[in-house]
Amino acid sequence: MKLVSIVIPTYNGEKYIRETINSCLNQTYKHIQLIIVNDGSTDNTEKIINSYKDKRIVYLKHKKNLGLPEALNTGFDRAEGDYLTWISDDNYYSEEAIERMVRFLEENNCDFVYSNFYKIDNKKIKKVDTSKIDYKKSNWVGACFLYTKQVKDTIGDYDPEVRLVEDYDYFLRVFKKFRMCHLNEYLLYYRVHENQLLNKKRYEIRMANIKLRLKYGFLTEDQAKKEYARMKANKRMHRLRMFSVKGIRFLPTFLISIILTEFLYLYYRCSDEKDF
Repeated sequence: MKLVSIVIPTYNGEKYIRETINSCLNQTYKHIQLIIVNDGSTDNTEKIINSYKDKRIVYLKHKKNLGLPEALNTGFDRAEGDYLTWISDDNYYSEEAIERMVRFLEENNCDFVYSNFYKIDNKKIKKVDTSKIDYKKSNWVGACFLYTKQVKDTIGDYDPEVRLVEDYDYFLRVFKKFRMCHLNEYLLYYRVHENQLLNKKRYEIRMANIKLRLKYGFLTEDQAKKEYARMKANKRMHRLRMFSVKGIRFLPTFLISIILTEFLYLYYRCSDEKDF
């Protein structure tokens, strides 16, 4: 059996990381190396990690929080596997995830495989079919994937300069040089919660996405300006609407705020195109 190296980058992940670790160690595919990179956590993450005595675990630690790209690069520098992947500290695999992906790579002459996943939001489970995601608009690979060591050796590190969309950038670089295949199975559970980066930095991520798509030629300069303006206007619109709802108890104030909201939305959308 070929060795599979799984990297778990974590920062203050005490709430869910035990489930993530267990899902890796309990895979039907047993020949794994689990590399956990503690990116300067200040909670009980380290205590949880140290409670495991499995010899397949490699524990690495940053003295301070450096960010996801650096944590990934630290982990993959220690990876010894023929196949590589990483998983967030709040997601978890189905038991056969690694076995299914390894088998697919070996039977289909692929360098990179990605699968569908389940999205868990407030205990509601939704299926996400990654084959339907447009690679020119967002990270189409998703959260469950496996690739050969040759991919890593060729593509190199995750780029800290494209923070917040480092995975999307990495996959686009892979796309240019290697065959990427879709596995139509649901092999990972992706958790949505208020503390995840996607929710904390939603607008920053969208802005980084626009810049990355512009860089790769998926958007023209004019299209990027319009998307940027629309994004900023929607953000302001949301804030103004929340203000309007609070003012509903005072009808005159409420009506004025509604009119002001719509006016400012149009104004900002036009002006933000010039600021891009």
